[in-house]
Amino acid sequence: MREIYLIRHGLPEFPDGKKVCIGHTDLHLSTIGKMQAFLAEKYFNDIDISNVFCSRLKRAIQTAEFFNNPIIIDGLEEMNFGVWDGFSFDEIKFNGLNFMKPEVKILFYNLQVQKIKKKLL
Repeated sequence: MREIYLIRHGLPEFPDGKKVCIGHTDLHLSTIGKMQAFLAEKYFNDIDISNVFCSRLKRAIQTAEFFNNPIIIDGLEEMNFGVWDGFSFDEIKFNGLNFMKPEVKILFYNLQVQKIKKKLL
């Protein structure tokens, strides 16, 4: 039976150390993010992983490189937040858009699952 493990990229290097909505903004991993990727690889060390897939974003590639030579798949990127990219979540809430609403989370999750199925299966 085929098993698929999904992990998220490590913590990115946020501009000015301020956590912001980054969607498609292409940031490198921070030192902490590199440590998270290293620890994730160690966690899966005893599992025979045949392929590692990731998006084209630097933080995803840098995380995946800890496991294997990643296969980069266009379309696995995080949601494009458009004009909200680069704003803090407080700034987004203040301006009336709340990405944390349950219906938005469910829609985003369903879209991501569809992308993964289409690309991998």
